[in-house]
This record gives sequence, structure tokens and C-alpha cells, in this order.
Amino acid sequence: MRQERRIPRLFSRWALCMLLAALSLAVVRPDRVAAQTSFAGVVDAVQPKIVKIYGAGGFAGLEAYQSGFLISAEGHVLTVWSYVLDTEFITVSLDDGRKFQAELVGTDPRLEIAVLKVPAEQVAFFNLHDAVELEAGDRVLTFSNLFGVATGNEPVSVLHGSVAVKTDLAARRGAFATNYKGPVYVVDAITNNPGAAGGAATDGQGRLVGMLGKELKNSLNDTWLNYAVPIGELVGSVDDIIAGRFRPRSEDDS
Repeated sequence: MRQERRIPRLFSRWALCMLLAALSLAVVRPDRVAAQTSFAGVVDAVQPKIVKIYGAGGFAGLEAYQSGFLISAEGHVLTVWSYVLDTEFITVSLDDGRKFQAELVGTDPRLEIAVLKVPAEQVAFFNLHDAVELEAGDRVLTFSNLFGVATGNEPVSVLHGSVAVKTDLAARRGAFATNYKGPVYVVDAITNNPGAAGGAATDGQGRLVGMLGKELKNSLNDTWLNYAVPIGELVGSVDDIIAGRFRPRSEDDS
């Protein structure tokens, strides 16, 4: 009789332990859940907003391609100003493989940005005024056609990292200092690659954060710099270019 009573009691203790274990697995801290969440859904949502740009170049050390992203329903594209755009024939390839001849709407030499326009309809785009700011340690995703690996409807490359620091840009291209010396996000992802310039940087939710800059070296230690220019530094100039009221500004302009 004593042995018969022990079996149900042992079974009850075992069941209680299993229940507590299940509850402990169910109660997970929200930040742990976020850390374990895949970025696949975010990447899928951002990809249609990224474009591949082709133009001048093609010689040794002068790639004929770069990246950009859509910023309006009318087909405006934000990218970097470079020799790639120094041609009458600029081709923009969308995420779905459609290719368009792009119009150069305008440039800002100080910020080294350019706005293009393609006759595309029903496009996904970033609203620059919805861009967010990041701090050191925040997650960041970068989207670009680095090394020109995507040529048609292939997705662009995605890198995942964190913001190392937000600081003023002190960099050079060859022997020349850059025109832009304002704030940048320095990231711990290797974004400084051929074709990556003009790509988009987002947070972990796919919200626009910045634009990947040109290939540059740090003036202080002569190392390649992986960085993105905050959208807040660009949006005013972009609005002026699209509205047709842009005027070149000096570094002393407030």
C-alpha cells in the first residue's frame, strides 16, 4: 500500500516540475525576444526601396555602378554625387528588375548628394521626414549593391552591425579632404566597398537612418572608414532640389 501511494505522489511532483519549466520558458523578457527575432521580414520590406545605378566609369578603379534609394512616389532617387552620374545615360534598376533612364534633377556639391528621377509608378519609397536617429550601440542594417553583384531583379546586399559612434567626419579621398565635414554614423559593418555608396542605412525595424557615403579613409589613422550620413543632414537640401529652389551653400551657412 505504501508503494502504491508513492507512485502518484512522485508523478505529481514530476508534473509540477514540468509545469514550472514550461512557464519559465513562456515568460521571456521582451528584449530577449527582440534579440532572437530574424531581420528577414525587415529586409524584405526594405529591398523594394533600394535601386542599382549604372553610368560612367568601367575603367580600372572606376566602377560604373553605385547604389541609391527611392524617396518619393514620383520616382525620386537619393544617391551620392560621383563620376558615375557624369553622363547623359544614367540607368536605374529597380528591385523588380525594371530598368529606367534616369533624369538628374540636381546635386549638392557640399553634401556630395544627387537626386535622380525615374518614370516609375507604384514604387515603395522612404519618406525622408520619417527618418530616425541612432545612438552608439544601436542596431543598424545597410542595403547596397556592393561590388555590383545585383544586376537585375536580384536583391541587393545587406550587412548587419551596430553604430560605433556618431562623430564629425574627418576623412579624405586620396590627397584631398572631403567637402562634407558634418556628423556621420561610424558603423562596425564593412560598408566601405565599391558600389555601396548611396545605399541606405536603417534601424532594426527598417526605418531610414542614413545614406552610405563614398569610399573614404580616416584622416587620423589612414584606415578605411565605414560610415553613413544621417538623413537629418540631407533632407533640407533634398527638399530644395526637388522643389527647384536649391542654391549652393558654403560651410559657413547656418
